[in-house]
Amino acid sequence: MLVAGWLVTYLCNHAIGHWAVGRLAGIRFLGYGVHGTTAPGWYPPGMSWIFRRVPFLSAWPVPASRRAAHALAHMAMYLGGPLFTGLTSLGIPLYGHASGVPRARALLIGAALWLVPGSVVECIRLGGDLRRAWRELRRITDHSK
Repeated sequence: MLVAGWLVTYLCNHAIGHWAVGRLAGIRFLGYGVHGTTAPGWYPPGMSWIFRRVPFLSAWPVPASRRAAHALAHMAMYLGGPLFTGLTSLGIPLYGHASGVPRARALLIGAALWLVPGSVVECIRLGGDLRRAWRELRRITDHSK
């Protein structure tokens, strides 16, 4: 049961993190998995269809709202997904381990092994959230403009 809860949380929390932090920063969203929206081209074939239809797997910002937002709001929104994902992906197994749930330690090790390469990919992939957050931070700190 702990593994199932972790998996559902892992899959949903990334989008919820983007949505929650983005909303706090003033960015409006179309909703989760809204029909009729076009999924960005960085998803593998077939995944766009799933992400558009399954609730809580994706959060789509309103294009005009995203364009009008400050670079700091963009950076916060991009960091929200990976941060929420990391905290809950490690927090759930830690809580399970502290509560004496069997095999929670194995889940913690698996979650850590899953998050390390995932974080690296988010840093090096052109559409990765951490790479986008870094780009927005550079826009904020670039004083030559």
